[in-house]
Amino acid sequence: MKLSTKMISRFAKLLQDEYADPCLCYCTPNGCTSASKYVHAFYGEINGISISERAVDGIKLTEAMTGHNLNTVASGLIRVMTFEELGMKHTCCRYRNKRYYSLQEIIEEGLLILMEPAEIEEIREEDRYLAEQLDSLMEEFEAKLQEMGVPLSSFVENCWLPRMEEVKKERDKLSAGESQAMKEIGVVLEES
Repeated sequence: MKLSTKMISRFAKLLQDEYADPCLCYCTPNGCTSASKYVHAFYGEINGISISERAVDGIKLTEAMTGHNLNTVASGLIRVMTFEELGMKHTCCRYRNKRYYSLQEIIEEGLLILMEPAEIEEIREEDRYLAEQLDSLMEEFEAKLQEMGVPLSSFVENCWLPRMEEVKKERDKLSAGESQAMKEIGVVLEES
């Protein structure tokens, strides 16, 4: 995204807005913010582009930010990216993907898509082990970000990406080990 210096400054202020909605999703600890929605949307829009391109290019605009909550924004961005890479499911409310609505559509369908509370609870239960891993990784990333003291894009490229690749390899090894253990006890999985 190419923006003028003036627009980058305004965009940075938007990302630093501390307002959070009442969303109950593991992608944010206390509701969605403009920064978390930005990263969530960014990930959704560019499937097919490598993780390194998504992560680094998607956060370059945040480096224009200054202010007291810069670390909070950086941590929030890293959390959403980690959530996405762990393959967790969102339970956030979201706007419908359509540019223009008629008044009739707004009345009948509404602008927001909200999940049923029972569905949210089921998804949260399914992802609870991943949520523990997410929290553990976030402790690690927040400490490392403070320690390194580098721009966010550099942190993502040099620390976050390699660590997430390790996490994926660990998960693949575990999956292969689980498959082998199931075969050893006689469980046969059919290919779909």
